[in-house]
Amino acid sequence: MYLQELFYPVTEVGKWLLSMAYWEDSLKSFVFCLVFTYIIFSEGSVDELKVEAPPAMNKVEQLLAVQNAISQAEEFIQDGNIVLLKFRALLLSIFPQASEIAVALLAVSLFVAFVPSKYIILFSFWRHLRGTRL
Repeated sequence: MYLQELFYPVTEVGKWLLSMAYWEDSLKSFVFCLVFTYIIFSEGSVDELKVEAPPAMNKVEQLLAVQNAISQAEEFIQDGNIVLLKFRALLLSIFPQASEIAVALLAVSLFVAFVPSKYIILFSFWRHLRGTRL
């Protein structure tokens, strides 16, 4: 229940981005694409990132907060691995010839892992601007 409430803004933004990607309103999508392209190419590189600790916490509390965050990240990763393993098992049990699909999913995941997201987003809008579909 709480997690659903926390992810509500994320799902709304996701729906809005999908409507932009499917060009349901071409003028809004075009303006979004232009603005996003400007942001991508105008942002400079960050040489230094300074993170300041909140002053209300002492060192022990900070360490406990970091430990708690790491534990939560491990739980999310484990849950994600479980979902992926279940999906793989279902895919391979339903379709014995799913090895081709598994290779395609692996290729897509490697692409997403190693190509910066700004180029992936730019590519997804670029093909719509050219008027062609892949």
